[in-house]
Amino acid sequence: MDPGGPSRPAPFYAPFYAGGPAAHGGEAPSSSSPRPPPPPQPQQGHAIQPAPLRQTSRPWDLGAGALPTGFRTPPLHPQFGASSSGRYLSMPVEAGTAARNFERNPRDIPCSLGPSIRPSPWTPSNSDMVAVPQQRYAPQNWPPPSPPPQFVQHPPRFEPLPPQPWGAPEPPIYQDPRVQETKLVLLNSPMVLGQLVMSPEHSAILVHQLEVGDEQMRDMVLDGFKHCGREIMGDTQGHAVLEALLHSLHGRYRGLEIIVEVAIKPRLLSRSKDGVYSLELLITAVAGFPALSARLVHSFVNERVMDDVGGDELIVRCFTTMPDYVTAVLINHAIDTIDDKMLCPFGSTFLATCFEYAEGEEVPRFQTIILAKAVEMAKKRAGKHFLLHLLNHANVSIQFRKQLMSKLMKKVLDLCFHCQGQIVVEQCFVSKETELLNIALRACADLTTGELQVLLGERVVSRSFVLLLLHRLVEDGNTPFPEIAKDLARKIEELPPHIRKHDDVKLLMSAIRRVLARR
Repeated sequence: MDPGGPSRPAPFYAPFYAGGPAAHGGEAPSSSSPRPPPPPQPQQGHAIQPAPLRQTSRPWDLGAGALPTGFRTPPLHPQFGASSSGRYLSMPVEAGTAARNFERNPRDIPCSLGPSIRPSPWTPSNSDMVAVPQQRYAPQNWPPPSPPPQFVQHPPRFEPLPPQPWGAPEPPIYQDPRVQETKLVLLNSPMVLGQLVMSPEHSAILVHQLEVGDEQMRDMVLDGFKHCGREIMGDTQGHAVLEALLHSLHGRYRGLEIIVEVAIKPRLLSRSKDGVYSLELLITAVAGFPALSARLVHSFVNERVMDDVGGDELIVRCFTTMPDYVTAVLINHAIDTIDDKMLCPFGSTFLATCFEYAEGEEVPRFQTIILAKAVEMAKKRAGKHFLLHLLNHANVSIQFRKQLMSKLMKKVLDLCFHCQGQIVVEQCFVSKETELLNIALRACADLTTGELQVLLGERVVSRSFVLLLLHRLVEDGNTPFPEIAKDLARKIEELPPHIRKHDDVKLLMSAIRRVLARR
């Protein structure tokens, strides 16, 4: 070791002997006295052990400037003095000396070695540590990891995927684990379907699976519907599941039959607001199967749903969705029980609905029974509403309304002594139809003087009300039918003075004088 040079740690590579013994500033040791190994240096961390070279003879036994036996030098760039063969490096003594100097101070590179080239930087962490080259890596921009799939509480509705190009990988299908849990619960105990339906989270899962066509879920829900279907149909929370189940059973007779059985046995479902809505959904679902529709209609007739709240909604849904030969049972029931329906608070609505949807031979049969019982119906509350509907409804033929008006006006005096009948008479007197007004005016003009005296007497239930009606009838009928109005005015003018001069009759008598004064 050169005594003039600074002490440095042993390099991790083998010493470069290109310059021979003279290149190290000392004499070559003899073969009898081997070179003592350098003292061990304290190291920190993990030191890199030197890699010994394969040698067949000791380097100091060779002459100056000679290479050790078996040492192969890789070819260098031509500017570093590579031989023409490109296999071995012919290095002069100056090159060996430059290599030694470069080993001491890598910044001083002689010109004979070519242009100034800096080696890889060395970053010693401590003076006692072996020099380890610092490795530098370019910053890598790795994409962020994709988040795991998130499942919302209410699964989205099924939407078909867009068509994929040929050879493209299929998109991943994420299965909500709650779906399998729900199926497992229904498989073990179908009777807990009612509890699942009442849970917003599980109800959303059931609706979603039924809408996307999950046949296994459909069969499980239908199996549980046999046990708790009535509770589901009678609750608002169960409407969504029921609607999805009926939609999934479209065209499946056996599945719809199970739901019909649940709805009508042992008795028809309660006619609450929720029950009526569920029955409406069921009516629409089974409309394509006449056998199931007939079973529902017969159940409605036996349970007399038309006499209760919400019954008219169910009857209208039957008429608008089911075949005519199925709903004919309802019209026959209305005709056969017309007397009972006049006593029922909701009977007039049922009769009006059936009369509106009657077709073919049902129409004359219905009209005949109405004309036969018109005066009796006018004295009852439900019958009164039914007659008012017929007189005001434009869809009813004018010919039938004229017949009905004539039937009522024949008993006008009798109806005026009844509280319900007076309302029917009022409707006849103030009719907007000219043909109906003519019938009412002619009926009053045909009354005798004695009957008019009774009509304007104090025994009438509401005398002022009847006088007002006659006053309006005379004025309205004077323009289209002046001759008939004059006949009625002359009869009233012939009444006794104590009736004509009564304070309540003053308004009517003023109208009578105007009619008689007209030429």
